[in-house]
Amino acid sequence: MVLKSKVDYTMILPVLFLEYLAVSLVRSLIPGMIVDSFGKYSYLAVGIMETMKGLLAFVSSPLFGKLSDKIGKYQALVFFPFKLKLALNSRLLT
Repeated sequence: MVLKSKVDYTMILPVLFLEYLAVSLVRSLIPGMIVDSFGKYSYLAVGIMETMKGLLAFVSSPLFGKLSDKIGKYQALVFFPFKLKLALNSRLLT
């Protein structure tokens, strides 16, 4: 007997939207600025940036998973990024 569980995808959709928004901004707007800044080394600069993005995601994903286990997935997905942004903004302004 196979039990089917109902999966709620409403928490995943905002994260996917923000991820695709970030990817589309990097792919469409930033290359023109990079060519102006780095000239013939623009491909190297884009490669380094994409590598750093992948490495940071590799390191931060388990940490964010542990955080969401502690405080709950809703607070981790919705409230934590805003709280972190506010904390960073207040730290940078002082």
